[in-house]
Amino acid sequence: MPDVYCPRCFDLVEDARVFCENCGQFIHEHAPADSREWDSRPPDLSPVAPAATEAPVVINLPDEHMPDAPADQSPTQESGSAPAP
Repeated sequence: MPDVYCPRCFDLVEDARVFCENCGQFIHEHAPADSREWDSRPPDLSPVAPAATEAPVVINLPDEHMPDAPADQSPTQESGSAPAP
C-alpha cells in the first residue's frame, strides 16, 4: 500500500487510519467504501396540491401613527418665541 500523507499537516498516516493522528483531518483514501445498496426506484414526484391561501391580515392604525402623516403643527415653546413674563 502506498504511503498516504495528511492533506492538512502533511504527516504520514499509517495503519489505514481514517483520521490523522497529528491534526485529526479526515483521510479520504482510508475511508471504507459505502456498502449500502442504492435504491434504484424513481422518486415519488406526484403533484402536490397548492396550499390554501388565507386573506391577508389588515391592521388599521390611527392617522397619527402612519409614517406619511404630517407632524403636529401646533406651536411649541422650543420653536416659538419665549413667553413674556
